Amino acid sequence: MATAPAIVALVGGTVEEAIDFSRQMREITLGENPNVTIPLLGFMGVPSAIDITRVGSSGILPVINTAIAHKDAGVGMIGAGIVHPPFACFEKAILGWCERYGV
Repeated sequence: MATAPAIVALVGGTVEEAIDFSRQMREITLGENPNVTIPLLGFMGVPSAIDITRVGSSGILPVINTAIAHKDAGVGMIGAGIVHPPFACFEKAILGWCERYGV
């Protein structure tokens, strides 16, 4: 989210929160995408590839920001916000991965 500070107010956050979200995402992803960088964070690449085991061990949930446009052109948006998926999603993913690979 720190890549677009102007959008942060739209989804209900602050620039400081956006920077924190980007730093937190770095803790639970496998790497950074060097093709999309974050100037506010020294041009680090955006965190990419969420790792279910890192989410499970850290307890840090990914942040999702979204906006929904109205079905009729020109009406505008019907909603926007920030949400974290339930931790249970990642618990189930880890259990499924372990079952699949016999771990």
